[in-house]
Amino acid sequence: MMEQYTENMALQAMFSAPFLQGVIDLLKALGYTFQDSDSIILTFTTQKVNEEILNSCNVSRVPNGLYQCATGLIVAEFLMTKKNMGQVDGLTLNFEPVLKSIQEGDTNIVWATDAGQSPEQRFDTFIGYLLAGRAQFVSYRRLKW
Repeated sequence: MMEQYTENMALQAMFSAPFLQGVIDLLKALGYTFQDSDSIILTFTTQKVNEEILNSCNVSRVPNGLYQCATGLIVAEFLMTKKNMGQVDGLTLNFEPVLKSIQEGDTNIVWATDAGQSPEQRFDTFIGYLLAGRAQFVSYRRLKW
């Protein structure tokens, strides 16, 4: 099913099938398990990011230098859509704080993140990191006449 999806998307969104497989692989690496209904959302977010890049840069196809940026934007848009729909339960990405240091004598543990942040806030920070790639558009911007 995913192979058919990537072939159809390559034609619709002007991204190649290997590129789209990379997006799917990244989502899987983040711990997301695909369901049948996900192909529609992924199609929408892929087309949205494609149009955003084309319109922001005023180009007819996505520049090669923006493919990694596009991957991050598609993943961010997909995960935000799933979050807004209340469907991120299948995501196994761990947003718990990581250890900064452990002291053995009298056992002292220090966490590397702000104790005031919830897992949802860390998820939003991760999405913000992925969306920050939009700043790269300026390097490929063409003027409209």
